[in-house]
Amino acid sequence: EEKEAALLQERRETRLAVQLATLLQAYTDGEREQFSKAMAATAQELAEVSFGEDMLHTIGYIYANQAEQALGHFGAKWEARGHALKTKFAVAGSAWKMYRKYRATTKANKSEEAAASKAAGAEGEEGEQDEEAKAKEQQEKQEKQRTQELEMLPLFLETMWSVTLIDIENTVKAVCDKVLSDMSEGPEVRKLRADALLELGSIFSKAKSSKEGPKDFQKIMEEAIINCAAKEDRN
Repeated sequence: EEKEAALLQERRETRLAVQLATLLQAYTDGEREQFSKAMAATAQELAEVSFGEDMLHTIGYIYANQAEQALGHFGAKWEARGHALKTKFAVAGSAWKMYRKYRATTKANKSEEAAASKAAGAEGEEGEQDEEAKAKEQQEKQEKQRTQELEMLPLFLETMWSVTLIDIENTVKAVCDKVLSDMSEGPEVRKLRADALLELGSIFSKAKSSKEGPKDFQKIMEEAIINCAAKEDRN
């Protein structure tokens, strides 16, 4: 399965590399102004879709950094390493916060369940709890569980977003490497590709959505899931 997954990833990267090289072709052919205008329009269009702005900024950073490394810019490799470490620490930090929240919630629930069990035992000696009280207790328990799930949601989404970023960045890096080290092209074309990629990275990094409201992955996903939960409650 690992070999198959690696093969699929390699095919994916190769396909994307061909597409990226084609995208940069206008610049390498000397049509630099047309290239910049077309890419700016494309970036603006992509920025308007869900997660578009954040994705563009992530990809734009990788494009620019990989191009700078290919062009021999001082410090580009160290910056890339620092960025990679920062992303990994973000994943670890998010996972740790989620784990701590889970442990605290579990501990609190166990304490409350123990107290409720003790109280129920005392009531059992005095008489059975009526059905209405049981139903109310069950409803309160479900509401509390839903609240706890919603409280955990931001931490879960933060972790998932960080993991997704690592996958995206690793894939984009591999694609850029294929395009910028393509030995089927001469050194002049490879340099022009690096220049074009640097320009494209700058354009993507500056892209802004014109829409108001939450723009980052976590807020959009959180809002969507809360809305779905609200619909379920209404149904």
